[in-house]
This record gives sequence, structure tokens and C-alpha cells, in this order.
Amino acid sequence: MATATLTVGVAALPDPTDAQLFEMAAALLGAVPGPKLGETPTLSTVLGWSCSVYYTDAAREARTEHLAGALAAYLETWHVLRGNQATPAGLDAWASTARVTFLRTALSACARHHAAGGV
Repeated sequence: MATATLTVGVAALPDPTDAQLFEMAAALLGAVPGPKLGETPTLSTVLGWSCSVYYTDAAREARTEHLAGALAAYLETWHVLRGNQATPAGLDAWASTARVTFLRTALSACARHHAAGGV
């Protein structure tokens, strides 16, 4: 009688696109109580939470910084942020006073822009 061996392992998750991570962050903002994000958590922290599903430590930090920079650049292009605000720190300062519905809309718009091939 032949015996079978079953090998169980964890499959690696596919590397997500920027658009997917922006959409995840927008969904996470749906859990924010109240009309504004406030100072904690920062928008960069929320972006980091979406990255933490796929990455650990240094890779997560690098991807989070990339997303914050890409979102800041996108918002500068559309004249939401001024040039001196178009940094991850400037983005967080701006987001702390913005309405959550606006932040979710901005993240979704940025996701659509990236999904369509925008950089």
C-alpha cells in the first residue's frame, strides 16, 4: 500500500501595486471615528498599515515612504498641496486637519491614477 505525503507551507503573497495599497489605505480610513484623522495616527502610519500586510520592517518602511511621496506628488500636481508641503511630513501635517472623506477620496483618486499607468 502506497502512502502519500502532504507538504503544507505558506505561499508568498504577490507584490501589490501602488494602486492596490492606496485603495487598502482608503478602506482603512473608513474605520476612523469622527470627521477628521487628527494627529494620530498619521496618514503615513495608515499607509504603513496597508504595507504591513505584505512587507516586514525595512521593506515596509521603504514602501510606505514611497507611497507617501507618490501621494504628496499627486496632490501637488492637482494643487491640493503647495511645493513646500509635498513631502511625507507635509502630507501628514495637511492630512491631520483634512476631513476623512476627503482623504479617502484623494487616496482612491491617486489609486485610479496609478492603475491607469500614472506615476
